[in-house]
Amino acid sequence: MGYEFFVDGQKVHTQSVSGNLARTSGGKIGIGAREDGAEKANAKWGAVRIYTKALSDAELAMNYQFEKDRFGHK
Repeated sequence: MGYEFFVDGQKVHTQSVSGNLARTSGGKIGIGAREDGAEKANAKWGAVRIYTKALSDAELAMNYQFEKDRFGHK
């Protein structure tokens, strides 16, 4: 169990975790900085997606292809 991060359709990070990722666990996922607010990213976020199920590689590619033109990616 865990999560993966993608940038422009490419996987850039994979994190394995143990335990429960349910909303009741109280855990946080930071986007743009660490959970404690440190190491803030100097970036612009065009779109961030969080899914409640694991997507296949084909589903991820389809989602990226569908939305990439909105952000000037060819």
